[in-house]
Amino acid sequence: MATATASLLVKPASKEELEAFITANKRWLPEDAKQVLRDMTAVDQRRVISAGTMSSVRDPSAVIQARVRKAKELEVSLSRNGGVLPPDMTGQESRISKPATKEELEAFVRANDRWLQGEAAEILRSMSPVDQKRVISAGTMSGCRDPVAVIQTRAKKARELELELENLAAGKGSLKKEGSAPVTSTPSFCEAAAAAHLYAPPEEVDVSESRFARAVDAADLADNSSLAGESPGVGGVVEILKAKYGCFKGQRIQVIGESGSLLQFEGGKTAPKNHENLGWKWVIRAEEESKTSAAQAQLAAMQLAAARQQEQVAAQKAAELARQHAEAKARAEAVAAAAQGISRKPASKQEESSSSSSNSSSSSSSSVSSSSAKRKAIAKTAAVNKRPRR
Repeated sequence: MATATASLLVKPASKEELEAFITANKRWLPEDAKQVLRDMTAVDQRRVISAGTMSSVRDPSAVIQARVRKAKELEVSLSRNGGVLPPDMTGQESRISKPATKEELEAFVRANDRWLQGEAAEILRSMSPVDQKRVISAGTMSGCRDPVAVIQTRAKKARELELELENLAAGKGSLKKEGSAPVTSTPSFCEAAAAAHLYAPPEEVDVSESRFARAVDAADLADNSSLAGESPGVGGVVEILKAKYGCFKGQRIQVIGESGSLLQFEGGKTAPKNHENLGWKWVIRAEEESKTSAAQAQLAAMQLAAARQQEQVAAQKAAELARQHAEAKARAEAVAAAAQGISRKPASKQEESSSSSSNSSSSSSSSVSSSSAKRKAIAKTAAVNKRPRR
């Protein structure tokens, strides 16, 4: 009955409000999460929308379901205690935080431009005007290492504080979650407790359950590229993927503690847990060794392929040299044969000239003899003609 009473106090979300919320958070809402949100009742949609932006969530569908569950638990608790729902769920304006104007928002972004890096300014602009006012009212963002986490925390804490004040103003007292664990008193010191701490035998715990980090080796400090952890959690090692959190890109650093939403590193540095695989990642020794083995195997295969290629190139060069040697030898033999042919040709020419000279001499002698015979015949004829006739 209490649940039904509380549910009636929640104003159903309109289609325009739902589509505006999906549009503002489309970067972090995949299609399956959008479908889950659209399939909900209008009251559950209001519960999701009133919790603020979905920025940087790793599992949007699970976050949507968790928001609805927590809102129902709060409604049941308030209905039993006679409390007042927050204005974001009833569709009313907050009496404490007023919507921020565009001028106020842009002035805040310009004044904090140095610290609102990356997606922080975009996330702030995607918030509702009331949440923007809550963030702006908390003051400057100077010095914050993770502006996204600071923006979300400011809006969440402001909503919780406003709900507390609303219930105090209504005379309902401070809100307490139903089923919360009772506050336990601090145990007093005694000799038996001191003796138990001093003389109790130590127990070895598993690495995954240990709350203390191992000591860092000197070799790891000299070159942190070899630094790796045995398992995620305290004592593990993370690698920074972006130049943030006061670290440089590629730096590996050990986790020495953790809180509800932050990992604590050496040197007082911290990083949000929901930035896993976005701003940092776990470095597990077993995974690193398997990657190293795979890289070594790939390198060996590449070296073997390179050696085979070199052998093929050497064989091709040897075959080319043998071919060039054979061609050179053939050319040399052809030149020698040509030279022998030229030496035989002049001797035959001399023989031809001697034979032609002998022929010419014989022909000349024959012509001379024939010409002398003609002269003799002419002289004889002339002598006969000179004789007197009787």
